Amino acid sequence: MLGAARVPPADLDVRAIDAKLTRNGEVVAEGRSDAVLGNPATAVAWLAGKVESFGVRLRKGDIVLPGSCTFAVEARAGDEFVADFTGLGLVRLSFE
Repeated sequence: MLGAARVPPADLDVRAIDAKLTRNGEVVAEGRSDAVLGNPATAVAWLAGKVESFGVRLRKGDIVLPGSCTFAVEARAGDEFVADFTGLGLVRLSFE
């Protein structure tokens, strides 16, 4: 996750991050990071191997989205979403 706060990887079990997604103040989805192939790091390792088979390598600084803790939720103009990731903080997103 990108943001101002920095959480050292050693201080967080990436396999057990609870996630709660609200839309306009109502909880619409909940999940955990282990929904991403059991461990988001496993998903990144799989991706690195897969793209390497096409002659592409992941490099330091690349941004990788390993998967989602929850199912996809429809968004409409005017919706405000807040995702709360235990131990990491909140992400806010508004649609115009």
